[in-house]
Amino acid sequence: MFSLRNTSLQTKQTIVVMVTCTVALLLASIGFAFYEVLSFRTELKHNATILAEVLANNTVAPLQFDDKNSATEILRGLRAEPNIVTAILYDQHGNEFSRYVRGAIKTDGPPREERIDGVHVKGADLLMFRPVINNGERLGTVYLKCAPHVVTM
Repeated sequence: MFSLRNTSLQTKQTIVVMVTCTVALLLASIGFAFYEVLSFRTELKHNATILAEVLANNTVAPLQFDDKNSATEILRGLRAEPNIVTAILYDQHGNEFSRYVRGAIKTDGPPREERIDGVHVKGADLLMFRPVINNGERLGTVYLKCAPHVVTM
């Protein structure tokens, strides 16, 4: 068993300095990790808001002219954003108009009573509902489901 009683003063000082540095590094690492998690969630929310706004603006014409193929093509552009696992475009009556799902993940859309405009957190997922508006008239809703834990190659 190691005893500090029989060690030199220099060894004791070295041990104190090493323990202090180790504790300081551990606390700093925990602080940085916590900050990264918070900033990642904030950045994900910001990016999802921008994407939903762009999608809402770009899907006005497909909703006006009942062009499901164009809406599907627009939603397929989300392939470039790995955190988006589901995107659904609803018409003004709340019926599904078009859908994009990443990979083989099969998900149902949220029930009608949960489709409230804005950003919502459900477990680890971020859910975004954005109205599609043209000339003051609501044409539909864009729904995005972001899952930051999804990693695609």
